[in-house]
Amino acid sequence: MVQHLGEAARKLREKLGEDIASIKKYDVPLERATTPIPAALKAYTDARKAIQEKGDLEAVPFYKQAIELDSRYAMAHSGLAVSYYNLNQMGQASEEVRLAYEAGDRQTYREHLNIATLYTIWRRATSKRPSGATRNISVPIRATTWPWAISPANIS
Repeated sequence: MVQHLGEAARKLREKLGEDIASIKKYDVPLERATTPIPAALKAYTDARKAIQEKGDLEAVPFYKQAIELDSRYAMAHSGLAVSYYNLNQMGQASEEVRLAYEAGDRQTYREHLNIATLYTIWRRATSKRPSGATRNISVPIRATTWPWAISPANIS
């Protein structure tokens, strides 16, 4: 089911005139970009809705449910990390950011930039950078690719 949605999205992008090179560059099978498990996707959607309507505390159980159903669901880990951060649960937030970052094969390009940005910000805030470390470029790339989406409120 999720695979068919992904194929339909790609065809729609073609029909709407998106450049073939762009489609090839950013196309990730939907089941790999999100989750192949519809119930996990539903739980993630419920978490996002709970944040909008009630707040982070009410979203946590939904994120956890999504992760129980698909332990490599990067965006669920990322969302849970942000909720834990907002709830001042820094240890748990740190672990969820790490898990989201490690699930790099399960993200779209944009999601990868979001998660890499969170991971970089978190690492900078919680540890010293070794001398000679290169600067992470995910934030500038994200800013030039989606300048309207760079505000901190949109990095989740």
